[in-house]
Amino acid sequence: MENRFYHSLILPTTLAISLALSGCGAGSKSETGNSQPAASSGQMQPSQNANSNQAADLNSSQNNQAANTGQTNSKEKGQTPAMAEVVSQIKNKLEMKGAILPSSFPIGEGNHLTASIDRNGAQSYEVSFYQTKTPVPINDNSLTANGTLPVIAYFTATTYDDPNTVMNKMFAPLNINSGAQVVDLGHGIKGNAEGAAGHSYLSWREGNWILQIDSLLQDQMNNPGIARKMVDYLETHALPAPKDKGRIKVIYRPGGQDVSVGIYWQNKNKIYKLETNKVPLDALSMAVSVK
Repeated sequence: MENRFYHSLILPTTLAISLALSGCGAGSKSETGNSQPAASSGQMQPSQNANSNQAADLNSSQNNQAANTGQTNSKEKGQTPAMAEVVSQIKNKLEMKGAILPSSFPIGEGNHLTASIDRNGAQSYEVSFYQTKTPVPINDNSLTANGTLPVIAYFTATTYDDPNTVMNKMFAPLNINSGAQVVDLGHGIKGNAEGAAGHSYLSWREGNWILQIDSLLQDQMNNPGIARKMVDYLETHALPAPKDKGRIKVIYRPGGQDVSVGIYWQNKNKIYKLETNKVPLDALSMAVSVK
């Protein structure tokens, strides 16, 4: 599973590689019976909608400030009846038994949620969620016709014969270097900060989840401040319970104004991913709403 919101990020041979949070194995667009998708190379690839998403969601000064603090941009919060209807319509069309989806989305005031099913089978599915200025039916051809609509998030579920092996290949054990700086993130949680190859990394554990923020040293991002907001949020909001491990990777692009968030976890024989270019708290709000 490649993250569609970031391109060709090669992490150095430090904590970043040990976490290896940048990619997942993905299946083909069509269902292939019992054959299982293979894990990807771990590089994040761009979405065809990435540039338009950035322009629509992240390039204003207000959004840039939000990205630097990890706060939410949305004026409309929580699930609305219209959101619930879109999610219900999508679920009713998915072939996988027990399919789950996010149920709450960071939609700007006066905008609408819609979605398209990009892959649909008994073993895997992929759904793209969009923000539109006027109501658009799910799976409408206009959603994928020109690739210019703002994508809120991609959500994917994939069934594997041996998901433990796949997860182990995607995410190596967390090995904190002895020289890493310990950072107090509040609520009894300690983070580990270090710099390598021009990047600043801050990583921490929350239960079975490992979270990491990656930014460029030259951008002087306030990684501890962003992490503390995430930790505060997760004190009152529960992420999905992963079988053994879950990973959250927050990557700030050069300049520190645009962000890519990937959230990955395993439950039984399925691996789920949620990927977005919304700020971290918006990404977490979608993840905690999955049901």
